[in-house]
Amino acid sequence: MEQQAQSKPSPAGERITLEEAARRTGQFRADFLKRPPLVPEVIRANAFSREILLEILNQPGCEGIRMYHSLRPAGEQGTGSFVRELVLIGIDKDGNDILEVTA
Repeated sequence: MEQQAQSKPSPAGERITLEEAARRTGQFRADFLKRPPLVPEVIRANAFSREILLEILNQPGCEGIRMYHSLRPAGEQGTGSFVRELVLIGIDKDGNDILEVTA
């Protein structure tokens, strides 16, 4: 099997607010899960930079990372098109999402 070069996005990941994360994951649940995809979609991989992962893991009490599926609006507002993404959030030792962000 031939290896394809993987490009590293710059930056790999971005910081978003809890409100934006809730909006995007809500959009995913409301839109994507309630209908079959119109076009077969293959997502081979997602990439996250070391900086983003360490920022999450360095939160007080963080023991791991949970990944939620989400939809981010693509292009201009009102076009109705979305991009599938993962939203990462820190979790505590009991597996609870860490919702209080300290930066």
